[in-house]
Amino acid sequence: IITIAHNLGLTVVAEGVEDEKQLAILRRYQCEMIQGFLYSKPLNKERFSKLLSESHKMKKLIKHQI
Repeated sequence: IITIAHNLGLTVVAEGVEDEKQLAILRRYQCEMIQGFLYSKPLNKERFSKLLSESHKMKKLIKHQI
């Protein structure tokens, strides 16, 4: 399915990725995006906003250290 989507010029999003084994397969077939419990359980609006804010702060911190 990933190959067919790529041949059609589409970006692939895999949903429900729960473990490293699934992630390895998706990487091998160059799946562009994933979502699922492997990265995060479902979050409410407030927790998601906090996660984005912390991620942004971390990226800025890392960028300044390089």
